[in-house]
Amino acid sequence: MIDNFYSFFKEFLELQETLSRLGAHNEKLEKELSAMVQSAAKREKAMEEQEKVLAVRNQLIALLQDSKDSSSTGSASLRDVAVQQKMLDLQTTVERQAVRVKALEAQLAETEKHHEGLQSLRTRYERRIAQLEHALSDQRGNQRSETLSKIRTLLHGNLGQ
Repeated sequence: MIDNFYSFFKEFLELQETLSRLGAHNEKLEKELSAMVQSAAKREKAMEEQEKVLAVRNQLIALLQDSKDSSSTGSASLRDVAVQQKMLDLQTTVERQAVRVKALEAQLAETEKHHEGLQSLRTRYERRIAQLEHALSDQRGNQRSETLSKIRTLLHGNLGQ
């Protein structure tokens, strides 16, 4: 019976230690997730700034092109080339940023999936610890009852003599 008590207690301590480690690991993952979200936000802001810079650059190119076009005879074809170049630049930028966003979304989804798995494991360990605590308290209660019964027997035996 005492061996059973010690095995419950040992398993209880092991599960508490595992739960503690999982909690620390969970916190680490939450920090990583937060850092990734912040990084994604910073990259998105940088993308927006780059898009603004590109828009201003393209406006300057258009102004320069218009001033050149007004002085030259082939203004329509130069303007078409400039517009096509602007469109290509914008399309390339959008595609590049879309690839980055998809990669970050995939990384975020994987981190969230891992986090959910750890949460599930943590819940299982907490449930098992609660079961062990209950079994441990029951066993302690049984031991007390047995001890009291032995004391009563001894007292009745001594008082009867």
